[in-house]
Amino acid sequence: MRKNRDLIVLGGIVADVGSSNVHKTSIAQNKEDIKKLTNNTASIFKTQISHAEKVGESQYGDGAMIFTNFKHYVTHEYLELTNEIIEKIIEIEGKQFGDNFNGLGEQK
Repeated sequence: MRKNRDLIVLGGIVADVGSSNVHKTSIAQNKEDIKKLTNNTASIFKTQISHAEKVGESQYGDGAMIFTNFKHYVTHEYLELTNEIIEKIIEIEGKQFGDNFNGLGEQK
């Protein structure tokens, strides 16, 4: 039973991705699972976060990679994922508010 009717699943995030067949199979299964759980209203986000030792290192004292290692490819993956999430929110709120939507999450 769904307890919070205002809660919307935007999509699934795939992180710590490697290149093995196990990862590929798991991602495919996760995609099917999220579609089933959300009645085809959500899927896995296109941007996937790669496995990188730098991520673990940043969690143990260096600080957020966006500040300490901006040029790292995983930092760029996180930024791309953030953009996808924002686009999905705008898409959903645009449908919800229609012509009254100003693109800032507020009604006109």
